[in-house]
Amino acid sequence: MALPKDGYKRELIEGELTMRPAGFDHEWIGMRLSARMTFFAEQHRLGVEGCP
Repeated sequence: MALPKDGYKRELIEGELTMRPAGFDHEWIGMRLSARMTFFAEQHRLGVEGCP
């Protein structure tokens, strides 16, 4: 809660706070993973009722 609200993402690695910019690879992997999980959940009728 005490971290600055400057738009940078931070990670705690071995007790040290480090700024890590999310690059293209990070965003690409996240998008692909999310798409596959959504496809699987829809095929198996998993998730919240009432959502398409």
